[in-house]
Amino acid sequence: MLCTWRDTGKITFDIYRKSIHACYSGVWQSVHITPESKAAPDRMDYIVWHQDIIMAAPTIDLEVFRIPGEGLFMAAASFDNSDLKKQQSAILKWEKGNFRVYQSLYTLGAQGWEHFQIGNKFFLAVANLGSRRDKPSKSVIYKWSRRRKRFETYQELVTWTARDIEYFRVEGSHYLAVANHVRVANSYSGPPQSTTKLHSVIYFWEEGQFLPFQKLETTGATDWEFFSFNDEFFLVVANAYNYGDHINKITERYRTNSTIYRLNVLRKRFEVYQEILTYSAVDWEYFKVGSDHYLIVSNAQQDGATGYGPHLSSTHSAIYRWQGVEKFVPVHYLDSLPSADWEVFVEDQTTYLAYANANDNISQVYKVKLV
Repeated sequence: MLCTWRDTGKITFDIYRKSIHACYSGVWQSVHITPESKAAPDRMDYIVWHQDIIMAAPTIDLEVFRIPGEGLFMAAASFDNSDLKKQQSAILKWEKGNFRVYQSLYTLGAQGWEHFQIGNKFFLAVANLGSRRDKPSKSVIYKWSRRRKRFETYQELVTWTARDIEYFRVEGSHYLAVANHVRVANSYSGPPQSTTKLHSVIYFWEEGQFLPFQKLETTGATDWEFFSFNDEFFLVVANAYNYGDHINKITERYRTNSTIYRLNVLRKRFEVYQEILTYSAVDWEYFKVGSDHYLIVSNAQQDGATGYGPHLSSTHSAIYRWQGVEKFVPVHYLDSLPSADWEVFVEDQTTYLAYANANDNISQVYKVKLV
């Protein structure tokens, strides 16, 4: 094939040498493709519905985890506040591109699941709210049985209206931390102040115990999310309810600024990085697609809504992308059912977002479409 000035810019593929050539200045020149130029990084384009999941009751929390050799699972903390007796919480397994119920466990006001591994053993712990605030309840640890391929009761813990349970490991030792809503609470002061504007405390580990590190003012805080990128460390708080003498209108109680904090390494303290207007935020989730960093928030109220409950037609969950000096900018709004928790997972090189519906028994899974 000729290469003249009229052909400048044309590209041809040599089937014998398996190489690409471009016509430039009357000469076919070889085009070298570096590994970096073969494909652009994955970028999120839009999000589509993938699956409705029918639960036994409204769902407060989701926990996605893997067991090597067994597959991908999701534990759902289901709780119907109108029926204060034991209810079924589902353990689901990913099969043929969807979650399907794999096992059901009876829980009493399940609020949160935590999966953890010690050696070659796999565990699930559930925080149970219980049926009465004035009496203790039992939160339960389950252990995976390799023989039966099921979770079985391993240990019961006495808790007081437990709202969350977290596993961590320090210096080779394993720990579980439980948030007891009655005897440990930083969301509401109670009388005589009766306010949700309080200080939540960050603790650090030193010589075998947690010691106070820093106090941060929060407003009815319900969730913290830690994440890091570019050698920087962040905390974001979900502020759910603004109540006190400084608030008059009911609608203003749900309009709260949820704050992102960034660690100042030199000063050794977290400082305000960005404030985002939320509507009764109950959960933040950090995730990454390609080289982009995202935060998704669950808003339990609409702008201008006057109360909780299934009468709300829809709520919005917003997705924010980090854009350098612009910080986190809203890029997607999901007109989803009321959500209490978001989980992000990757399966077969596809990113999915699953959320827990606290008002109904239908939770959903979305799929991320890439550019």
